[in-house]
Amino acid sequence: MKARATNCPHCGQPLIAERFGVVLRPVWVRIVDAIVRAGQDGIARTDLVELIYTDETPTPNVISVHVNHINAALAATDYRIAGGQGQTYRIVRTAAPRAVA
Repeated sequence: MKARATNCPHCGQPLIAERFGVVLRPVWVRIVDAIVRAGQDGIARTDLVELIYTDETPTPNVISVHVNHINAALAATDYRIAGGQGQTYRIVRTAAPRAVA
């Protein structure tokens, strides 16, 4: 996974970010990066909330919704985020890319 700069050095606007070959929204990039940094041990949903939302405290379900959207975006790749429901989130590699309907 190759990380790109997140903001323009001149104007500060968020740049398009790509992870696993898919362009993701900035909040999704922060979530994916945090999960990747956690490695195989994964990261708890409540820990993700604390890392991602420093100025507000949404319900932990917000992370679950984002993860569902991220997984939909990753559907054409051989990666997905596994976990949830009180478990830890981790990046897993699937056997083969899933077909997108």
